[in-house]
Amino acid sequence: VFEVISEQTLARISESEPQNLANIAWAIATIKWCNEPLVSAMAEQCVRTVKQFGPQECANFAWALANIMLVDTPCLAALGNKFM
Repeated sequence: VFEVISEQTLARISESEPQNLANIAWAIATIKWCNEPLVSAMAEQCVRTVKQFGPQECANFAWALANIMLVDTPCLAALGNKFM
């Protein structure tokens, strides 16, 4: 089931709004399931759209990356610099 959801989400990642990305990242981290291609694509989309992220989306996305122990330096840097 998760693989099918992952494929469908990956196919639509470029259409994802910040809240969608943060919610999906939170859900993945909550169930402790990490699909590397999906999470990497989400991190890339985060970097591209970080200007649209609010504080809640930044916090949720960063928490999710930390929870699944994925270090995506460009994504974390973009999130960290968002409010500097």
